[in-house]
Amino acid sequence: MRRPVQRTCRNCGEKYTTREARSKYCGRSCAASRINRGKRKSPESRRRCSESLKKYWKNQPARKVVLREQGKRSHKGHRRKPKNIFDMSPRSRVKVLRRLDLRCSRCGWNLELCDLHHIHGRKVADPHNHKKLSYLCPNDHRLAERGHIPKELLVPFDEQVGDRWLEMYYG
Repeated sequence: MRRPVQRTCRNCGEKYTTREARSKYCGRSCAASRINRGKRKSPESRRRCSESLKKYWKNQPARKVVLREQGKRSHKGHRRKPKNIFDMSPRSRVKVLRRLDLRCSRCGWNLELCDLHHIHGRKVADPHNHKKLSYLCPNDHRLAERGHIPKELLVPFDEQVGDRWLEMYYG
Protein backbone atom coordinates (compact mmCIF):
# COMPACT_ATOMS: atom_id res chain seq x y z
CA MET A 1 0.00 0.00 0.00
CA ARG A 2 1.27 3.46 -0.87
CA ARG A 3 1.99 6.10 1.69
CA PRO A 4 -0.24 9.21 1.77
CA VAL A 5 1.08 12.06 -0.37
CA GLN A 6 0.29 15.78 -0.05
CA ARG A 7 -0.86 17.31 -3.38
CA THR A 8 -2.40 20.55 -4.67
CA CYS A 9 -5.66 20.41 -6.65
CA ARG A 10 -5.25 21.64 -10.26
CA ASN A 11 -8.72 23.19 -10.22
CA CYS A 12 -9.21 24.93 -6.86
CA GLY A 13 -5.61 25.07 -5.59
CA GLU A 14 -6.46 23.44 -2.23
CA LYS A 15 -4.04 21.04 -0.56
CA TYR A 16 -5.27 17.44 -0.19
CA THR A 17 -3.89 14.05 0.86
CA THR A 18 -4.10 10.99 -1.40
CA ARG A 19 -2.67 7.51 -1.88
CA GLU A 20 -3.29 7.54 -5.66
CA ALA A 21 -0.19 8.14 -7.80
CA ARG A 22 -2.09 9.75 -10.69
CA SER A 23 -4.42 11.96 -8.63
CA LYS A 24 -4.68 15.54 -9.90
CA TYR A 25 -7.87 16.85 -8.26
CA CYS A 26 -9.18 16.94 -4.69
CA GLY A 27 -12.52 15.36 -5.66
CA ARG A 28 -14.94 14.42 -8.45
CA SER A 29 -16.61 17.82 -8.59
CA CYS A 30 -13.27 19.59 -9.11
CA ALA A 31 -12.28 17.09 -11.79
CA ALA A 32 -15.59 17.49 -13.63
CA SER A 33 -15.56 21.27 -13.49
CA ARG A 34 -11.97 21.36 -14.78
CA ILE A 35 -12.62 18.88 -17.59
CA ASN A 36 -15.86 20.58 -18.70
CA ARG A 37 -14.37 24.06 -18.60
CA GLY A 38 -14.67 25.76 -21.96
CA LYS A 39 -17.18 23.25 -23.38
CA ARG A 40 -20.15 25.58 -23.11
CA LYS A 41 -21.06 27.03 -26.47
CA SER A 42 -21.46 30.73 -26.95
CA PRO A 43 -24.86 32.07 -28.09
CA GLU A 44 -23.35 32.76 -31.51
CA SER A 45 -22.10 29.17 -31.81
CA ARG A 46 -25.52 27.79 -30.77
CA ARG A 47 -27.25 30.01 -33.35
CA ARG A 48 -24.94 28.81 -36.15
CA CYS A 49 -25.50 25.17 -35.15
CA SER A 50 -29.27 25.66 -35.14
CA GLU A 51 -29.21 27.32 -38.58
CA SER A 52 -27.11 24.52 -40.06
CA LEU A 53 -29.55 21.89 -38.74
CA LYS A 54 -32.53 23.77 -40.17
CA LYS A 55 -30.73 24.02 -43.51
CA TYR A 56 -29.95 20.27 -43.47
CA TRP A 57 -33.57 19.24 -42.83
CA LYS A 58 -34.81 21.73 -45.42
CA ASN A 59 -32.51 20.23 -48.06
CA GLN A 60 -33.22 16.60 -47.03
CA PRO A 61 -37.04 16.14 -47.13
CA ALA A 62 -36.66 12.53 -48.32
CA ARG A 63 -34.73 11.66 -45.15
CA LYS A 64 -37.78 12.47 -42.98
CA VAL A 65 -39.95 10.13 -45.07
CA VAL A 66 -37.42 7.29 -44.75
CA LEU A 67 -37.37 7.66 -40.96
CA ARG A 68 -41.16 7.42 -40.78
CA GLU A 69 -41.30 4.40 -43.14
CA GLN A 70 -38.74 2.52 -41.05
CA GLY A 71 -40.99 2.88 -37.98
CA LYS A 72 -38.42 4.94 -36.15
CA ARG A 73 -39.29 8.16 -34.41
CA SER A 74 -38.97 11.14 -36.65
CA HIS A 75 -37.83 14.44 -35.25
CA LYS A 76 -41.45 15.14 -34.22
CA GLY A 77 -41.69 12.04 -31.98
CA HIS A 78 -44.42 9.94 -33.64
CA ARG A 79 -45.21 6.63 -31.90
CA ARG A 80 -46.26 3.45 -33.67
CA LYS A 81 -49.23 1.47 -32.41
CA PRO A 82 -48.20 -1.58 -30.31
CA LYS A 83 -49.63 -4.95 -31.40
CA ASN A 84 -49.63 -6.42 -27.90
CA ILE A 85 -48.82 -5.36 -24.35
CA PHE A 86 -45.26 -6.73 -24.65
CA ASP A 87 -44.53 -4.39 -27.60
CA MET A 88 -44.07 -1.50 -25.16
CA SER A 89 -41.40 -0.87 -22.58
CA PRO A 90 -41.71 -2.56 -19.16
CA ARG A 91 -42.32 0.85 -17.59
CA SER A 92 -45.20 1.61 -19.98
CA ARG A 93 -46.59 -1.90 -19.46
CA VAL A 94 -46.74 -1.35 -15.69
CA LYS A 95 -48.45 2.03 -16.19
CA VAL A 96 -51.08 0.47 -18.46
CA LEU A 97 -51.75 -2.40 -16.02
CA ARG A 98 -52.09 0.07 -13.12
CA ARG A 99 -54.53 2.21 -15.10
CA LEU A 100 -56.64 -0.85 -15.99
CA ASP A 101 -57.06 -1.63 -12.27
CA LEU A 102 -57.51 -5.36 -12.96
CA ARG A 103 -58.05 -8.23 -10.54
CA CYS A 104 -56.51 -11.69 -10.71
CA SER A 105 -58.47 -13.66 -13.30
CA ARG A 106 -58.67 -16.68 -10.92
CA CYS A 107 -59.20 -15.39 -7.36
CA GLY A 108 -59.96 -11.66 -7.72
CA TRP A 109 -56.93 -10.44 -5.69
CA ASN A 110 -56.07 -6.79 -6.41
CA LEU A 111 -53.95 -5.45 -3.53
CA GLU A 112 -50.96 -5.02 -5.84
CA LEU A 113 -50.07 -5.59 -9.50
CA CYS A 114 -50.49 -9.14 -10.74
CA ASP A 115 -48.31 -10.99 -13.27
CA LEU A 116 -48.85 -11.72 -16.95
CA HIS A 117 -48.57 -15.51 -17.29
CA HIS A 118 -47.76 -17.17 -20.63
CA ILE A 119 -50.34 -19.97 -20.69
CA HIS A 120 -48.49 -22.16 -23.22
CA GLY A 121 -44.97 -20.99 -22.34
CA ARG A 122 -42.69 -18.64 -24.25
CA LYS A 123 -41.37 -21.15 -26.79
CA VAL A 124 -44.57 -21.28 -28.86
CA ALA A 125 -45.30 -19.19 -31.95
CA ASP A 126 -46.40 -15.66 -31.03
CA PRO A 127 -46.11 -16.16 -27.22
CA HIS A 128 -47.19 -12.57 -26.40
CA ASN A 129 -50.55 -12.88 -28.15
CA HIS A 130 -53.24 -11.82 -25.67
CA LYS A 131 -55.08 -15.11 -26.20
CA LYS A 132 -51.99 -16.89 -24.83
CA LEU A 133 -51.58 -14.68 -21.73
CA SER A 134 -53.41 -14.68 -18.42
CA TYR A 135 -53.41 -12.04 -15.64
CA LEU A 136 -52.68 -13.87 -12.36
CA CYS A 137 -51.76 -12.93 -8.80
CA PRO A 138 -48.28 -14.09 -7.67
CA ASN A 139 -49.68 -17.15 -5.84
CA ASP A 140 -51.83 -18.34 -8.75
CA HIS A 141 -48.98 -17.56 -11.14
CA ARG A 142 -46.64 -19.82 -9.16
CA LEU A 143 -49.27 -22.59 -9.11
CA ALA A 144 -49.88 -22.25 -12.87
CA GLU A 145 -46.13 -22.35 -13.59
CA ARG A 146 -45.84 -25.63 -11.65
CA GLY A 147 -48.86 -27.15 -13.40
CA HIS A 148 -51.25 -27.19 -10.41
CA ILE A 149 -53.83 -25.09 -12.29
CA PRO A 150 -55.00 -26.62 -15.59
CA LYS A 151 -54.53 -24.40 -18.67
CA GLU A 152 -58.23 -24.72 -19.51
CA LEU A 153 -59.20 -22.92 -16.27
CA LEU A 154 -57.06 -19.84 -17.05
CA VAL A 155 -58.91 -16.83 -18.45
CA PRO A 156 -57.03 -15.32 -21.44
CA PHE A 157 -55.98 -11.67 -21.17
CA ASP A 158 -57.88 -11.00 -24.39
CA GLU A 159 -61.20 -12.05 -22.81
CA GLN A 160 -60.52 -10.17 -19.57
CA VAL A 161 -59.39 -6.85 -21.09
CA GLY A 162 -60.12 -6.79 -24.83
CA ASP A 163 -58.78 -3.60 -26.44
CA ARG A 164 -59.09 -1.42 -23.30
CA TRP A 165 -55.32 -1.70 -22.77
CA LEU A 166 -54.73 0.41 -25.91
CA GLU A 167 -56.95 3.19 -24.57
CA MET A 168 -54.90 3.21 -21.34
CA TYR A 169 -51.64 3.31 -23.35
CA TYR A 170 -52.64 6.48 -25.17
CA GLY A 171 -54.63 7.94 -22.26
